[in-house]
Amino acid sequence: MTKSWLAVITVNGSGSWARHDNKAQAVKNVCRQFKADFGRYYDLKEKPVRVVIVDHTDHEQIWWDETGFYAEGSKERLPIAQIIEHAY
Repeated sequence: MTKSWLAVITVNGSGSWARHDNKAQAVKNVCRQFKADFGRYYDLKEKPVRVVIVDHTDHEQIWWDETGFYAEGSKERLPIAQIIEHAY
């Protein structure tokens, strides 16, 4: 089974996300999307952003809040696969 990755950047209640079957590509895509969405509002060269990566291979729908990531039909939090810092 092919893995499916969700990469998320959140800042001050806003954010961007991207999905891909390659973890590195998911990170690249979310960083590009975040820059397009919020580059004019935040000084991205000021400090790195945190990218949270979740394996959602067995889950079609995922949502998140300040407590974690959840899959449809489950109250259990999904484990975070990795957290990285990305500098623009």
